[in-house]
Amino acid sequence: MRNFLTVSVIFVLLFSLTASAQNAEKTKLQPLPRDLEIQLALSALPPHLRDNATVYVLNPDKGFEVARKGTDGFSALVARTGDDTFRGTWPLREYRDDILYPISFDEAGAKAQMRVFFDAAEMQAKGAPPEELKKVI
Repeated sequence: MRNFLTVSVIFVLLFSLTASAQNAEKTKLQPLPRDLEIQLALSALPPHLRDNATVYVLNPDKGFEVARKGTDGFSALVARTGDDTFRGTWPLREYRDDILYPISFDEAGAKAQMRVFFDAAEMQAKGAPPEELKKVI
């Protein structure tokens, strides 16, 4: 009986560690190859604005960081969580891993709207559960 109890406890602990690791993996942001992410981010801008734009890339441990500092007031990044995710009454139960879209902002748009993408990526990088992310944002 004692052996059965010991084996059961070990099995439960292993199962919880495996489930925890899988959940952590699901919440972990996945980076693209850096050059590809920069190229995809810049595709959100018209060609004549790309050379002098600031580009942000994802650091899975921190959120977005500057890959290239621009001079023209335009910014670009590849979003993983759409800002529409935070609107509406439906629950955010899981992070999607199939959403990648380039988005750009002029200087005013960056000041008014870009922060939500940074905050979402930062919270996800820190392991915030999806429900908490939606509540905070």
